[in-house]
Amino acid sequence: MGAPEAWNSANVQAVLSDYLSAARWRPEDSLVVAANPIVMAHAAFELKGIPHRCLCGTGPDAADHLLLQAVPNDLVARYDRLVVGSGDHAFAPMVLRLKGRMPTLVVRSAGRLSADLYAAADEVVEL
Repeated sequence: MGAPEAWNSANVQAVLSDYLSAARWRPEDSLVVAANPIVMAHAAFELKGIPHRCLCGTGPDAADHLLLQAVPNDLVARYDRLVVGSGDHAFAPMVLRLKGRMPTLVVRSAGRLSADLYAAADEVVEL
C-alpha cells in the first residue's frame, strides 16, 4: 500500500483494484488480506462484496507472518494456483516448495522484489 502517508481510501481502493486485476481474481478464489490496523480500516470497506478473509496485526512483518500462517496445509489439493501480493523475501520458501506442484504468480508493487522470490515464482507481474 506504499508509505504511511499514502494510506487513504482512494489509494487503498486503487491498489486493491489493480491487484485483483493483475492477479486475475475469480469469484471462486480464496482471498486473504493482511495489514496493519490503519490500512485494514480502509481495505475492509474496499473489499465489500468480494469474499475475503481479513487479518490484522501490528509490528515488524506482522502481515507477512499472518499470511504465511493462513496458508492451508492442503493448499495443492484445494486450489489450482497461488498468487502472492508481495515482493517480500518471506514468501520465497513457500513459493519454492510449490515449484512444479502448483502455478505461482507474484504480484508486486513498484519497488523491491526479493531475488529468491523472483526465482521461485512461475510468473511475476508489477502493478
